[in-house]
Amino acid sequence: MFFKDISIRLWQPFFMSQALSSFMILTFILFPKPSLSEFLSMSVARTNSYIFTSRETHIQNLLETALEDSSSEFKKLSEDSQAFYNQVEKTIVEHLVAQEASHFSTVRLTDEELKKAFDRLSKAVFQSPAWKSLEPSEKEWKEIFFRKVQASKFIQFRAQSSVIPVSDVEARKYFNENRLKFGDSSFEQFQENIKIYLRRSQVEQRLKDWYDVLRSKHKARNLLSEI
Repeated sequence: MFFKDISIRLWQPFFMSQALSSFMILTFILFPKPSLSEFLSMSVARTNSYIFTSRETHIQNLLETALEDSSSEFKKLSEDSQAFYNQVEKTIVEHLVAQEASHFSTVRLTDEELKKAFDRLSKAVFQSPAWKSLEPSEKEWKEIFFRKVQASKFIQFRAQSSVIPVSDVEARKYFNENRLKFGDSSFEQFQENIKIYLRRSQVEQRLKDWYDVLRSKHKARNLLSEI
């Protein structure tokens, strides 16, 4: 099975003392078997049990692009750009959501779902200069890919369960409070569109509130905002 080597240990927290950190760095220097590209990276975010690197963020972004846009040139984001900052934010959220999903059997990925996601992935990403410059190991990128797809499934589940019907009264209230937006048109002309907009807004707000709870629970910090 393509993703058989990905197990629940992916979500086990780790704690590294300063002494152990020094030992690991010394080991990397004395026994530099992996590519140096795996370690030439800066910390961009952290939780109480995980450290996110710029390299990981780049890999996540390339995999995301390969899922959504097969015609992309697959370039790395500039690390001083707003786009990179946003990607760090997304990486944090997806990590936390995927970690949360590990506690709920109903939203865990099946092998079939993972395979379907992989089949959608543009394989051109693996031949791109950006990907090759990062030199991710197969195990490494599969774990990040698993996390992304798992988070997507859980977010969809939460979104669907967050939908609350919008009444005609609520829709008309919005119409009256924003009358200038609709000009001389009648409420009936925009009634359904207003309901769709309000439902979407409610879902987005509920998801945002959920993300905030997860970030607080795991003490997540985007270090780029502290620079």
